[in-house]
Amino acid sequence: MSITKQTTAVRAAAPIMYAHYGRPADTSRSRAAAWRSDFRSARHAIASIESMLKGSGRKNQALMVIQSFSKDELDPRDPMTPTIVADAAYALAKEVAPNSPCDVVVHLDSDGGNPHAHITIANIDLVT
Repeated sequence: MSITKQTTAVRAAAPIMYAHYGRPADTSRSRAAAWRSDFRSARHAIASIESMLKGSGRKNQALMVIQSFSKDELDPRDPMTPTIVADAAYALAKEVAPNSPCDVVVHLDSDGGNPHAHITIANIDLVT
């Protein structure tokens, strides 16, 4: 069973950069074991979210969700695990906010070795 935790982000840039490039950001290499997104790249996600929310008066640009799986549930050494986690996290984002663009980055490098996804959901509904 996956475990999720969520928080909000005043600016989407910091969590997106962390998910893709670590802290401090090393843009020469991605930390992503897998990636699903409604954007072309991390930088495109940041620019798009900032542009969509400009002048909206919203305090938070994004909802941040971390979806983690135990090593007993998904083996981080299995080459299919990153794809499974990415697909599950993207499906979760679309269930929570079907009309909001999202960015999903899968990591296999946690201290506990648990596969997990960093999900950024833009605080905008493209339909309403």
